[in-house]
Parts: sequence; structure tokens; C-alpha cells
Amino acid sequence: NGSKMQAAPKLVVSSTGLASASRKQLEEDVQACAGEYQGDLTDQTTHLVASSLSRASKKVEVALELGLPICAPSWLRDSARAGALLPLTRNYLLEPPMRAPSAPPTAE
Repeated sequence: NGSKMQAAPKLVVSSTGLASASRKQLEEDVQACAGEYQGDLTDQTTHLVASSLSRASKKVEVALELGLPICAPSWLRDSARAGALLPLTRNYLLEPPMRAPSAPPTAE
């Protein structure tokens, strides 16, 4: 397959914690950005879209372990409107709290 030009990495999005209407909108936004939506987080997933960083979500845990960006749905909505993927600025990224101030560290 040497005849293919080197394309930008494909956008493959999974989500967690979204209501079904929000997930449907997300799927449309991903398609508008020439990406692919997958319900499951796989080794092909490039971004996880979440409503919050719930530690109860296995997908959030795995995304954090893999170093995948965890984004707000607004990133893809705004990107779809702009006709191109927007930079993942701080207002689009959901970042884990560095440490909970009131919770003591847990021993493992």
C-alpha cells in the first residue's frame, strides 16, 4: 500500500457518561469531522468524550492509563461547526484533579 499518501491520524472517539441524545449528537459531530464513533474504548480510540471525570467509569480509568485526551462534548460540537478539528485547549479538556484536598491518600 505504498501508493497511499500519509493521512493525518484518524479520529476515533468513544464516550462515557453521556445521555442518549447527547451521544447521538456526538456521533453526528464525529462524522462531520470525518471521524469514527465507537461505543467501546479500544486500542484504536484516539479521544474519549465524557460528561465528567467519574472514577466510576472504567473508560475514564483506561483512558487515563493510556494517556488519551478526555474531552468535553463541546470540542467536537465546536469542531463540527468550524469544519475542522479545533485545538484541544484547556477549556475542552477534562483533567483529573491533581489530588483531592480533603481526602487523605489511600494506601495500595
